[in-house]
Amino acid sequence: MLSSSRTAAFFWTFIAFMLQNAAVWVFPERVPQLLLLNVIFYGFIEGASFGFILGLFAGILMEIFGTGRLGLDIFLSGGLGFFSGLLSSKIFPESFFTKVFFPSAALFLFCLLHIAASLGGPGGQEISVSEWFGEAWKSAHPFLTAVLAPFFFEFLGKVSFVRKTRRVYWV
Repeated sequence: MLSSSRTAAFFWTFIAFMLQNAAVWVFPERVPQLLLLNVIFYGFIEGASFGFILGLFAGILMEIFGTGRLGLDIFLSGGLGFFSGLLSSKIFPESFFTKVFFPSAALFLFCLLHIAASLGGPGGQEISVSEWFGEAWKSAHPFLTAVLAPFFFEFLGKVSFVRKTRRVYWV
């Protein structure tokens, strides 16, 4: 059963998707990755399994309304939500350092894996690893993400009916 926090997560994921798509028209070069920030936030707050489910939902939105082919964004977004949820019990998610560093690093890794999967494979372009890192750095916009993430996390914390603490499960 979905709690009010989890229902709000799907609602705010859709709103973040709409805002991100609208921002393309205003900032064509530097679009903030609101959808993935949303997945990271709810992965931290709700845990690995819900982070994975919300990541799948976000990936489906990106795939259907973005690229038109299913697979890569669904897998990477689900993995990002799952990984965020796993890390929530290992690190302090309310820390300012975590709110700044982790989203930037996660989005850089997301872009790096996306570029590697898109360019590699049969018939793919052959580029060096340093060019992969350069393209991922340009695509991830780490400084924009680092500046935007704490404000976005604070906003989601206020409007999402989230619990202040999450139960710790020992595996």
